[in-house]
Amino acid sequence: MFSFFISFFASQVSSFDTVAKHVDDQEAIISPKLLKNYNEKDLTCWKNCMTQDFSINCLFFDPFKCKIYDYVDALQDLKSCTVRTVISPHLSFKEDCARILRGMRIAARLGLQFSKKTEAAILDLSSSIQSLGKDRFMMEMNFMMAHGAAASSINLLQIFKLLESIFPAHVSKIFICSLFL
Repeated sequence: MFSFFISFFASQVSSFDTVAKHVDDQEAIISPKLLKNYNEKDLTCWKNCMTQDFSINCLFFDPFKCKIYDYVDALQDLKSCTVRTVISPHLSFKEDCARILRGMRIAARLGLQFSKKTEAAILDLSSSIQSLGKDRFMMEMNFMMAHGAAASSINLLQIFKLLESIFPAHVSKIFICSLFL
């Protein structure tokens, strides 16, 4: 079932709510410099963006005006083929370590690269994935391996040293089999 968030003139469609609880002082950390010139609609959309995991999930489209609203430089990230967190990547991944897997899914499906800060945070916090519950982990892995992105997803898991910790038995068998090829 899909949930819909409709904010005045913009709509966002998501298959499930992925918002983690933010720390109390987060607004002070990520307050934009130009919000004083924005109206209430912009402020509402910006606040919604601050609950998203990656910048490319923060684009709003007004179908009546045929206008795209971008509050976090998501269009620039798309132009540069970059996956970037909206807030500090370390804070984002500490709030919800499943975001690491979602970031890999986005990068694998769309052929994108991680920003340097996002990549560093993934490397630093990748072991936190072990704390995910079984159901949540399986859901993220199923999404990651779907839609023709399995090979590129596995490649990213290997690059970020997650493959062996997630699938140790499978990796050891693949290694043994590759010795005989």
